[in-house]
Amino acid sequence: MPSLQPAQIQAKADRFQVLGRQVIEANKAIGLISLNAFESGVQELIDMHKVAEAYENEWLSKMTQAHAALMTDLSGTYVKAAREILK
Repeated sequence: MPSLQPAQIQAKADRFQVLGRQVIEANKAIGLISLNAFESGVQELIDMHKVAEAYENEWLSKMTQAHAALMTDLSGTYVKAAREILK
């Protein structure tokens, strides 16, 4: 194998850094897409709880309200932290 010249080594190192940055940016984009899908899924779950709240059963209504509040708080905290990491 022929030896590489310093300029060739530097060019390969530069290319490696560029590819590394591209991989990181692509993974951030995928992470944001995943977070958006997660938020959408949680919101649909919370919306389904609103249907249960419409029943005339106070116990069921209170339980679904509490669960919806818990899901909103937990997922909001998770998503906020994840978005900060992906910046």
